[in-house]
Amino acid sequence: MNELGRIAMTHWERWRPAELRQIPDPKAHFTQLGARAQAQVVSLTEEMLRREPPKTDYLAEVSRRSTAEATAREMVLADLLEMPPRGETKGGQDPTEGLIDPSGMPTDQAHPLWADLEDETVSPNEFQKRRAAWVDSLQTL
Repeated sequence: MNELGRIAMTHWERWRPAELRQIPDPKAHFTQLGARAQAQVVSLTEEMLRREPPKTDYLAEVSRRSTAEATAREMVLADLLEMPPRGETKGGQDPTEGLIDPSGMPTDQAHPLWADLEDETVSPNEFQKRRAAWVDSLQTL
């Protein structure tokens, strides 16, 4: 289990113990969850790094990469730890199924969040807020 999986499992142990007890194999669940979360961090980091050209100064480039990774990690952890469990419809299906890709972005490439990702005037923090608001809006479906 990677670090993100351990963080999520610890969070559930403390804040969602009843739900944790319903998972047949918590170690396998959080191992898979951690792997998916890490893949999202990598994907989001790459997207952020594509938005601007590499720096010629070594330390500036290290800083750019570190900031992108830290921002992506923060976004993924915010989804893992702070969002309420996804609601289910009467049919037992997650209403957000098919709307969010593995990186946490809309599956619809025409969605405004994709333009925000490329827009240099949108800060990573503002992007995170817009993305969180979009995900929250899906919870009411």
